[in-house]
Amino acid sequence: MDISLEAGTPLHAVAEARVIHKGSAGRLFGNFIWLHLAPATTGLPIHVFARYQHLDEPSPLRLAIR
Repeated sequence: MDISLEAGTPLHAVAEARVIHKGSAGRLFGNFIWLHLAPATTGLPIHVFARYQHLDEPSPLRLAIR
């Protein structure tokens, strides 16, 4: 699902998550982060992976280390 927001709108994860990848991929994705949301945080019976892309600037978040 692609949800567009006005530039400058604060962005929040849908649940507690770990940042598993981040970077920049040119015009197609721009600045992005990948999140891992475990079943315990979402209440779902599956693991969810979410990508937030077209961010105005690179994410200051650090990658989660196992």
